[in-house]
Amino acid sequence: MKLFNISKIILIFIASFIGIIKASFLTQQIEELKKVKEDLDEYNNANCISRNISFNNKSQLDVYFDPETMEQKKPVVINIHGGSWYNNDKMNSVSTGLLLHENDFVAVIPNYVLFPYGQVEDMINDVYTSIKWTFDNIDKFGGDTNNITVVAHSSGAHLLALTLIKAALSRKNGNTTLVPLPDIKRVVLMNGPYEFDEAMLKNINKEENEDNEDNLFKEISLAILGSNDSCPIDILKEYDDNTITTFGVEKFNIVYASGDNVVSETSANSLMAQMKRTCPSTDIQYFYLEGIGHDGIVNGIREKDEEIQTSFLLLIQN
Repeated sequence: MKLFNISKIILIFIASFIGIIKASFLTQQIEELKKVKEDLDEYNNANCISRNISFNNKSQLDVYFDPETMEQKKPVVINIHGGSWYNNDKMNSVSTGLLLHENDFVAVIPNYVLFPYGQVEDMINDVYTSIKWTFDNIDKFGGDTNNITVVAHSSGAHLLALTLIKAALSRKNGNTTLVPLPDIKRVVLMNGPYEFDEAMLKNINKEENEDNEDNLFKEISLAILGSNDSCPIDILKEYDDNTITTFGVEKFNIVYASGDNVVSETSANSLMAQMKRTCPSTDIQYFYLEGIGHDGIVNGIREKDEEIQTSFLLLIQN
């Protein structure tokens, strides 16, 4: 009888624990829906956005600009969103676009095709053509083509690094050979996965919690990062020391957050090491941000955290 009671108590405890997890997940989903609504309200109410511009006959971008001051030729920031290659779009970066606009930047926020509708080569094509479109057209929105910064987070940082490396080295992307882009003033890579092995996935869900979203991330990581020519570090390892003249970027700011439990710091360190080995003249600054997680910067901007907003603006200006 005592054994039955103990077992019953254990079952009740497990059921309660599962209920807490489900309730926590539901709360997170509700909070995200609230943020999405806030993004949509801000987007619809803003009068500084040229919306849904087609940049390659498949994908669209938004430009945040001030039609009253276009003669000033302001600095430009292209923002490439994250989302594990299968999630998010330019609507998740509304707060970033508005923050940049309020601080006298012209902001370009592109979409790119997501998995499974596109593979990594298709995503790179979208990132590449959105940057090229910006150089070709941003002066019409008051942007300075000599002062373009590209910032990217997480999977977006992975795609941006691949795009820049392939373009600078005139490598094939799918069936197309990329040609070098015009010189970019600054690139900010935040918490990106730049190499792939099983060790990287161990950073996800360290307590072996069988969370569906984490499992989905693992599966998509295997599909994306396990494909040919999909890892920036692996590409650079093909080149001997001192054999690359330039990556076409004046300065790289590579960012890692201390609380990142998705991507290991070795990913950023390995990328920097390979870039400096193959192209010693590359100007790289490393920023280690204390006290925030993998999504800390992008979430902080959406939540209007002034300290995070200030940190982000410093990253794109230094």
